[in-house]
Amino acid sequence: MEERGAEVEEKEAVEKAPEREEEGAKIEEERKKEIAQKLEEYEKEMDKLAEEGLDVGPLRRIHSLTKGKLEAGELEGAGELLRRFEIAHRNLIKKKYSSKIEELQRRLEERAGYFASQGVDVETEDLSGLMDSIKKELEEGDVKRVGGLIEEFERRLASFERDAYNMLYQRRMIPIINGIKSLEERGVDVSRLRGHLESVKELFMGGDYSGWERESLQLERNVQAYEANYLLNRLREAVVKLGEVGGPQGVYTQKYNEAVGAYREGSFAAVIEMCESTLKETERVIEMCESTLKETERLYEEHSHRRLKESLLELITRGEQLGVSTEPYRETLSRSDELTSFSRRVGERRRKGFLKRA
Repeated sequence: MEERGAEVEEKEAVEKAPEREEEGAKIEEERKKEIAQKLEEYEKEMDKLAEEGLDVGPLRRIHSLTKGKLEAGELEGAGELLRRFEIAHRNLIKKKYSSKIEELQRRLEERAGYFASQGVDVETEDLSGLMDSIKKELEEGDVKRVGGLIEEFERRLASFERDAYNMLYQRRMIPIINGIKSLEERGVDVSRLRGHLESVKELFMGGDYSGWERESLQLERNVQAYEANYLLNRLREAVVKLGEVGGPQGVYTQKYNEAVGAYREGSFAAVIEMCESTLKETERVIEMCESTLKETERLYEEHSHRRLKESLLELITRGEQLGVSTEPYRETLSRSDELTSFSRRVGERRRKGFLKRA
């Protein structure tokens, strides 16, 4: 019975041998197609990498060897070479993405630092978290997913920059617009500034942020120059006024000259600060001098009234002693309004004489 059983198994094995051979041939054919398909895909991938400026020479050599082995029917050798190719390909992709990741990391840090320096409150926690995920995926996960993650990071970074620029726009442009409006309200011709303002707005609306930054800073400086020039004119007028009211011109003339020097050097912010502080001082001095003049005029008027009355009374007394008519003097003395007008005219003449002496 045992011998018969062995014979049956041997017979079955012989009968199934063609089936196994056929099955093995199918497996080989599928494997061959799989390797050929991968080689075709990798060839396209190498072309893309070459267009990006990467050195794909070593990959092409391994790819060519793998293709030769496959065409020769050496599947085992082709499979081994394919594994070597995939390792080399992964390393090249990692190199490519590592460079891109470093670039994006640097861009994020630079932009966040810039916006913070401009007083814009920025939040980068989400972007930093996504960057950590990209780095982890590159080192431990599927490098093919890294490309998609990088694209997502770039989209979020662009959105972050747009939001930050919108905040920076408000922070920078509102003072500029208000400055132009203030100058216009004070009678300054700001037509050129308004033309520049419109072109700056167009740059921002068109998404040309670098152009907007450059021109908005220039416009900001131009507004400062207009403001500095306006204040210089006011200070010059104040110094002249000081002379008119008998105030000390010397020290303020020197300050005015210093402000003019700073203006010529283009230090407009410094000019504005110097003029504003000096104008406050000159306004106080002018007010004090005008108050002193008023008091002086009052004293002159009082003195004139007294002297006039004394003179008229003296004339009337002498006239009576001499027997001449004193009616004109009496009428003048009795008309207080004429007396007041007369004394004011005298006071005015004396005030002018005081100013001339001062």
